Amino acid sequence: MKLLACKWAMQAVALLIFMTQASFATRLDLVTAQTKIFIYYQKGGPALDSIAAHLLAAGIKRVSGYLPKVGTDLAGAKGSVIVLGRVDSSIVNHFVKKGVDHALKGQWERYSLCVLNKPLKNIGQALIVAGSDVRGTAYGVFAISEKIGVTPWYWWADAVPVSRKTLSLDIPDHTSASPSVKFRGIFIND
Repeated sequence: MKLLACKWAMQAVALLIFMTQASFATRLDLVTAQTKIFIYYQKGGPALDSIAAHLLAAGIKRVSGYLPKVGTDLAGAKGSVIVLGRVDSSIVNHFVKKGVDHALKGQWERYSLCVLNKPLKNIGQALIVAGSDVRGTAYGVFAISEKIGVTPWYWWADAVPVSRKTLSLDIPDHTSASPSVKFRGIFIND
């Protein structure tokens, strides 16, 4: 009887933790009948920002069939957007005075994710991916890819993501920890 009561108590605690985390998450529609996400990065910024933005767009297409537009000019931005860049970049600071963890400055390969509702007149929602450095930004973008179901192994292991006509995410504000190793990579021992 005590074992059963303990099991129920543990399940109740797990449910409470899940509900608490879910309550702090913001729903972001990437692809629906009404919403099509756009991706923006800093004009003249690091090449890796452009690469990461285009890889995220390709990942969204793999899942939903819709290829988001990727650009650097926010003048025509409207609806829902993903904005990526270093925490000190002008494009990130255009959206966020608070919300992004500015303690990221000077850190090694860290990133912050936050969703802003109605941050600008024509923008309903903005997912801000702010990196402490160029690689931190890329890791933040790849974290979003992972959340939509795209694994980095899709081209090595034929890991095809599950197709969905609508694509929405519940994204809590998050700041990553520093990596436990200075340089990350893959070594295949033959």
